[in-house]
Parts: sequence; structure tokens; C-alpha cells
Amino acid sequence: MFFAGEGAFFLSRIVSSTQRKGNTMSFGLYAIGFAILTAGLIYGAFLLHLPTHWIVVGAIVLLGVGILSGVKATRQRDTAA
Repeated sequence: MFFAGEGAFFLSRIVSSTQRKGNTMSFGLYAIGFAILTAGLIYGAFLLHLPTHWIVVGAIVLLGVGILSGVKATRQRDTAA
């Protein structure tokens, strides 16, 4: 039987091992995921019959948020000299 505590334990082990190895997500992978999310939201707005100009405004805002958060999440830390 699988308990919630076991899942948290395994997840914390995966996260800590990833942090120790220094593996970071590439910006390309982050951008692809964010593009899929944005495309889904645009399609949802289209299905809700929102005006096209508001869909474009939302897409531009999401593009900016995606770039800023992608750079923040994937940047390499400078080592102290």
C-alpha cells in the first residue's frame, strides 16, 4: 500500500539528488512547456469567444512572463571568486 508520507519521502530524495548533481532544466525545455501552456490557454479563450485583441494581449503578457520565469529558473549561478 502506498501512503502519502512515502510519496513525500521519495519526492524529497529525488529533489535533493537533483540539487546535489547540479542538473538544471534547459531553457529550451522550459520554453516548450510554457508554449504548450500558452497555446492551451489561447485555445480556451477562443472557445469562450473572447475578442481576438484580448487573446493577443493575453498571449503577449504570457510570453513576457514565460521569458522572465524561464530565465530565472534556468540561469546558472555564479560561483563566488
